[in-house]
Amino acid sequence: MSSDIVDNSRTSGRRRPERAGELGEHRDQEDLMPTPGVEPRFYTLEDVATILNVRVAQVYALVRSGELPAVKLGGRGVWRVDRLQLETYIERMHEQTADWARKHPLIGAPEEA
Repeated sequence: MSSDIVDNSRTSGRRRPERAGELGEHRDQEDLMPTPGVEPRFYTLEDVATILNVRVAQVYALVRSGELPAVKLGGRGVWRVDRLQLETYIERMHEQTADWARKHPLIGAPEEA
């Protein structure tokens, strides 16, 4: 079995601290503590898939190929993509697409004014 585990969680794993009287009451549900107004530094592969509007498997392939830099964390080896690396990747794809479009103009397309 491969040690490359795809973490499909949508959260960073932070939980709201339990008060003494509530100990164990909410363990069956994800009772997460969000940080309002703060963009996370690292995204899960699922987060990246949502942002790029692709499947998690495609993001995993980009990460494994090295095209999208990521880090593998912890004993379970979950992947995380740095927000700045994702932004750099998106900019690179915009540049490559624009370059491709210049080299492959539409034949018979209306001229730009």
